[in-house]
Amino acid sequence: MKIDQVPYGQLESLRLRWTSASGALPNAAVPGAEALLQFSEREAQATLRVGGEVLGVQGDGRKHEVLLDDLCTRHFPHIAWVVDAGAQVLTLQVRTFLHALTLPPIELGIDEKALEALERIDRKLASPERALDWLDEQFFLDGEAGRRGFATAESTTGAFALFGRTARAFIRRVKRPDSTEGLLVDRVARGRGQGGEQLALVSGDVRFVDATVAGKLRADAAAQLSSLITAGSSFLDLWSRYGSMENEAALRRARRAGWLKYDHVESLPDGRYRFSLANDCTLEDADQFKRTLTEEQGLGVEAVSEVPEVLTREMSWAEYEAQPRPKDAPSPATFDGRVELHRRDRTITLLQRRSDDGTPPGTGALVVSLHGDKTRLKRRAEAEGAIREARCPMPQLGLLLEGRPVATPRRGAIAPVTPNVRRKVFGARSPTPAQEKALQVALNTPDIALIQGPPGTGKTTVIVALVERLQEVWDTQDGVQGRLLLSGFQHDAVENAIQRMNINGLPPIKFGGRSNSTEDADRVDVTIDRWCNERSAEIRKNLPSRPASALQKELSELVQGYLLAPGTRAHTASLLRSFTPHLLGAVPAALVDRLVTLARDLSEHARAARRGDPDHERLVRCVRALRCDGRSFADDGPRNADRLARALARAERRDEQAKKLLETATLWTGAGDPPFLDDLRALRRRLLLDMLPPDRTEDTIPRVRTDILELLGEVRDHLEQHQNTSRDGADEATWRFLAALEGEPEAVKRAILSYTSVFAATCQQSARQELAALKGSEGYDTVVVDEAARAMPLDLFVPMARAKRRIVLVGDHRQLPHILDQELERELEEALSGGKSAGERTSEMLKESLFERLFKDLGDREKRDGIPRVVTLDEQYRMHPVLGQFVSDQFYKPHGEAFRSPRPASEFVHSLPGYSGSASWLSVPRKLGLERDGQSKSRPVEAEAIVAELKRLMDSKEGRELTFGVISFYKQQVKVIEDALVDAGIVARTDDATEIVEPYRELVLPNGRVAERLRFGTVDAFQGMEFDVVFLSMVRSNPRGIFGHVTSPNRLCVAMSRQKRLLIVAGDDGMLHAANAPKAISPLVEFHKLSEVRDAARV
Repeated sequence: MKIDQVPYGQLESLRLRWTSASGALPNAAVPGAEALLQFSEREAQATLRVGGEVLGVQGDGRKHEVLLDDLCTRHFPHIAWVVDAGAQVLTLQVRTFLHALTLPPIELGIDEKALEALERIDRKLASPERALDWLDEQFFLDGEAGRRGFATAESTTGAFALFGRTARAFIRRVKRPDSTEGLLVDRVARGRGQGGEQLALVSGDVRFVDATVAGKLRADAAAQLSSLITAGSSFLDLWSRYGSMENEAALRRARRAGWLKYDHVESLPDGRYRFSLANDCTLEDADQFKRTLTEEQGLGVEAVSEVPEVLTREMSWAEYEAQPRPKDAPSPATFDGRVELHRRDRTITLLQRRSDDGTPPGTGALVVSLHGDKTRLKRRAEAEGAIREARCPMPQLGLLLEGRPVATPRRGAIAPVTPNVRRKVFGARSPTPAQEKALQVALNTPDIALIQGPPGTGKTTVIVALVERLQEVWDTQDGVQGRLLLSGFQHDAVENAIQRMNINGLPPIKFGGRSNSTEDADRVDVTIDRWCNERSAEIRKNLPSRPASALQKELSELVQGYLLAPGTRAHTASLLRSFTPHLLGAVPAALVDRLVTLARDLSEHARAARRGDPDHERLVRCVRALRCDGRSFADDGPRNADRLARALARAERRDEQAKKLLETATLWTGAGDPPFLDDLRALRRRLLLDMLPPDRTEDTIPRVRTDILELLGEVRDHLEQHQNTSRDGADEATWRFLAALEGEPEAVKRAILSYTSVFAATCQQSARQELAALKGSEGYDTVVVDEAARAMPLDLFVPMARAKRRIVLVGDHRQLPHILDQELERELEEALSGGKSAGERTSEMLKESLFERLFKDLGDREKRDGIPRVVTLDEQYRMHPVLGQFVSDQFYKPHGEAFRSPRPASEFVHSLPGYSGSASWLSVPRKLGLERDGQSKSRPVEAEAIVAELKRLMDSKEGRELTFGVISFYKQQVKVIEDALVDAGIVARTDDATEIVEPYRELVLPNGRVAERLRFGTVDAFQGMEFDVVFLSMVRSNPRGIFGHVTSPNRLCVAMSRQKRLLIVAGDDGMLHAANAPKAISPLVEFHKLSEVRDAARV
């Protein structure tokens, strides 16, 4: 702090006469400069040191002489500074203290709890660096006498308080892990205290230092992680190697596809482009290109002018990334990976990605796009590097992932649920004990919390409650923009989580979208526009009358516009008619009547000037439409000439010259400009002069009318009088808000982005440039990842590396696992295996999701440090209790994670014809048809049975208000089901896509939300989804007892837990009698025992 800002000690003013050897006042003696008073015993003279010079001083008068003598002889500690420097007299301010304390060099530590207190004072103090600077400026005075501060005397417990300019810091002694003692800032509070404290003037080398776990760990963590990675035993090293192999695999894939040269490109109306293959490009090349794109999902295509060098020679990923790219080089046009090859005319048709508006070059080559891979892999590498080198906002994250010991930060406790959260999120149903514990753990974790959510246990509700609770905890004084990142492996998971959120009345903002969807490029704008439209509609339902101030503003704009650009009579009449209704009740009725009368008179005069004959007006329009120049005549000249000829005939205007000319124009089919254009131009002018009145200046030449201005002036006076006698502040605010919602979209967007605390994006897109621009280098206070067990570690690292205070992973490792490239998995196993056991360990580490790894490790860590970080939700509310018990027994109870189903069966009843319970098996015996071989299995007879029964139920009276899902383990079976749905009229097929038709597509729920009425797909598309009725296609029907994907407990768990009321498994129940069935497909065997069996032959 500055010396003149010191608020402590007894304050006195001291006037001194000064003398100096030079006779001049030192340059340093300026207001605000510190001054040191001393007394020379030998010379019996008081002196004053300012800067580097010494002055002789004496009091200016008896009063100041006594005060100077007290200061110099009683040796009270004090500080003094110059407030005025005159030619003869210096005026000082002096603050005197009773005690002085000289300290040895000491450090005052700032940990996480103190940082939280500082953040409540000012959000900018959330980072240790800024906090330390602020504390130094707040509590210490630096000057010629060294560093000084102001403190209470130390107590017997070693605690004391520092008093700063506008705050107090309470210090206590603590024991460090090495048994030495240190000083720690226990808390920081606003204000200077009560004023009765006996403060000592403290001097010495005293410093605030970063004592957060992050600060202490950053260097240690980086060193430990480096040692682990060098030894090759690191979890991070394993996934770093997998990432490097992915890079090289992306290049191999692009080279395998090759390139297709084209010599012509044509833009089609539906957003597609047709490329004509060049002569040196063979159909075999095109087949190979298409095959690669079909086999590898998610690839895109680029149209480039030249084949990239990376495809023509061997090159590593590092070399490819290092290749310079011209700054002004345009981005290539990109297309979806669905290739339509037309062999007969040697063309390729591609659909341009909706987020791309580039134009392909006229000639060039089609190549597999590496841009998406480059971006995706770069994001992974940057996140993994930040974690490995402890550069992320939570530097201990890498050690946590490695299962190493870490120090835990000291923080204040946060209560899990408040009455507001209980009412807003949980409503009539209170949170379960496990849900409340999950909130307790998530809010108070020192670093990472895991919430395992078996099907239907309300994990999304917990996420919403967590976000709501954090809104209450965060201090909003300095803004809350983007304090929380909500992420997930897939868009569905993120959208499902934010759908129920309404944070402080504002929508969570999701950044990015599906690459093939219209929502991608302007997803943020779409969300904000929808929110604005909904708010606008709500306001207009109860919109108050327009306040006088708003009417005044509108009137002022109308008058200014009229003066600057007066319109015709018709235009002016229209303006008055649109404005007058708003004045009802705000000005006298007689004045409104005068405005209505004036508008009517203007309109009638305008119509009279046009002769008021609709037929005449149509004839004039036909004359004006006559084309008289070459370009416009080539467009629709003959047609308009014919229209005018017929209009003249209907009007019985006999003009032989015009008739002959118009017939010639009507029949013209020649090339070039017609020779009769000048004659048409003369005819048009002659007819207009004949049809229009001789004097139309009053209607055609805009003029300002004084009678209109005088009448509007009266309106203005009445509005001013009305405003002075009314209180319409709230109404005015409502109208202004409505005007902003409907007329200022960019301003509303900026405001929402500034005040919305939740940003949402998938794991990959949480690193997108748009988010980085909003957040800068600052991390998120909290990162929540839903469906975290589905994300492979490299993707999960991306959002986790951005967390500063806490990471909350929500998911279920008993459901779908993360997906790996099996070829890369084998390659990595071979590279790291020093023997069979090493290869097996590598395989286990790769197959185990990061969520499952942390689930085990954090549970073990709790046994060591006593800090709970893992919670399993244990009550499901989604499905019928019989089905809930079945899912719990089959998939969770064996692991000690059983859950209950407290909702009664009566809440899940249905009246679907032919079904009485919640579990059913649609038997499709082997004799009706076996499965079909192929890379992906299918069974058409089973698909036909499912679709027939599905249609029957959806069309039934009892099924019209229910939602349905159809799940298979195989992509080919989904394709066969889709074909059957098309045949049944449930799905319509277009050129390159299919869509569910009404009334099967959507259903309006009782709460007004629109839900999918039908979804069909593989099990991967259903995690997180729920439907009233679910059909599960088993597919496998063979005499060898081979079950394939059906044996996966994770996939079975998801597939058999999506329903609320009824689960129907369709399949060959003869497979359940195979010798290995009880072990291989135990859940299906047990479900068959639970089910009522219906014969598909009767369907």
